[in-house]
Amino acid sequence: MKRLLAEDPGGPVVMLNLLRFAEGGAESYQEYARHLRETFPPRYGGEIIYAGTCSTVLVAEKGENWDAVIIVRYPDRTAFSRMVADPDYQEVTRLRTQALTEAVLQATTPRADPTPSANALVGRCRHDRDLRSKKATSTGDERAHVIRQSDSGNAKPRPLECVNTNSLRE
Repeated sequence: MKRLLAEDPGGPVVMLNLLRFAEGGAESYQEYARHLRETFPPRYGGEIIYAGTCSTVLVAEKGENWDAVIIVRYPDRTAFSRMVADPDYQEVTRLRTQALTEAVLQATTPRADPTPSANALVGRCRHDRDLRSKKATSTGDERAHVIRQSDSGNAKPRPLECVNTNSLRE
């Protein structure tokens, strides 16, 4: 958890969960998932973005097939950290532990679309953020601006710019 917080670029974090169930573990995980849906992410400003059962593996190392995937968005890494430290959450983690033989839990951050011609939305801005280093010097106004890549018309990486969302016509 210290590393998660130390590497915090600021802003929302989306947690990727890849799950491999133990024999009979899906039922135990469903009980944990009920607590997750009803209590913990909402308590800390989180939202389950996607939950699904994995199916056909197209590209993966041998044995790297997963049973389920869950994607949860939190307002920031501190909110996620506070959630996992919550004593009530600690009580229900045994259900998750019993249910799984293996899991991946990975923090993700927005990144630019790799295609040079795209004018991709890549993240939220706090207006006075240094967009190159992504260090927040926060005014707290995250809704008024977004970070986009400027269209330079060539294959070189394009600089990031902050543009008012009211001017976006996409």
